[in-house]
Amino acid sequence: MVEDEVLLDSEALQAFLTELFQNSGLSAEDAIFTAQKLVESNLWGIDSHGVIRVPIYLRRLRSRAVNPNPKIHSISSQDSSALEILDGDNGLGFIVGREAMKRVIQLAARFNVGVVGVIRSNHFGVAGIYTRMASDQGMIGIAMTNAAPFM
Repeated sequence: MVEDEVLLDSEALQAFLTELFQNSGLSAEDAIFTAQKLVESNLWGIDSHGVIRVPIYLRRLRSRAVNPNPKIHSISSQDSSALEILDGDNGLGFIVGREAMKRVIQLAARFNVGVVGVIRSNHFGVAGIYTRMASDQGMIGIAMTNAAPFM
């Protein structure tokens, strides 16, 4: 172990992060999900998208640059298509991404395929969070996002 390295129990860390996110305006359910997925990202070895991002998310939630309680809703016809567009209401990407994949799974159960696009969302962490939701339902999931060009 490196001299300045600190090891934390993942469950204790998740509980601490949950409290931080609730104090920043997230509902208990959303705070638990976000904390759990950040800690899981580290446990999966994807440290760049794990707990290291907490200060950024907290600043954005507390300043209301990110909506802590988004009203995520469809802006497309939901009746007869396997394709849907959701408005994330500027919510935290974890919460919007979770809702989008839930909807993908519902559509796929009905039409054998589901495609959901999202507008007005934020950084959603590791894409594998959402593909695992699909695989847990016996489905194949693809999750993608865009970002500003860096080059």
